[in-house]
Amino acid sequence: STKTGINGSEALCGYLCDKYRDLVPETFLPSDPIQKAKVMEVFNFIYTVCYRATMYQYVYPAMGLMSECQYDICKRDFALDQVEAWAKAVPGPFFFGNWPTLADFTWASLFLGNSWTKDEHFKMEWKHSEVIAKYPHSKKVIDAVLALPAIAAHLKVGYGENCPDIITWNDHVTKMIMAHDMPGTGRKFNRYPDGP
Repeated sequence: STKTGINGSEALCGYLCDKYRDLVPETFLPSDPIQKAKVMEVFNFIYTVCYRATMYQYVYPAMGLMSECQYDICKRDFALDQVEAWAKAVPGPFFFGNWPTLADFTWASLFLGNSWTKDEHFKMEWKHSEVIAKYPHSKKVIDAVLALPAIAAHLKVGYGENCPDIITWNDHVTKMIMAHDMPGTGRKFNRYPDGP
């Protein structure tokens, strides 16, 4: 049989939702074309504009894959303001009311990734966790997603126990990328040659 590879979280989410439509709650990704388009509008903005202006802005330079793009830095505040407006427009803890959608999970995931490590020795030019207080409505969405029982339980999984939670993973990876002392070729990822 022929096997087909699918690359990209956004493509995988769409594939899985279509393949297992009968198992996907309408609240997560509506089957109604208009309602689905509204969720996908927010999801795609977060996954493209917000991702590029935040995570993409620092991950790729850290790995030597590109230099920082001033255009993306300028776009960052616009992107965060737009997400804040969406979160403010509808009552309830999530972008579309009382139930989380694909867009809500994507927003919380991007926030966690953009918060890097809490270790004070590792300085980043920008951390989402350091500016989120300026965006109380979009913070409300993040807090609501992280409080969901399954998410809250997963965030308590320690490193080395099955699949580590994103906070543990980010803390480990950030230290590997930013560390002054690294084994082998890991040192080439060091952005701060004189130490963190």
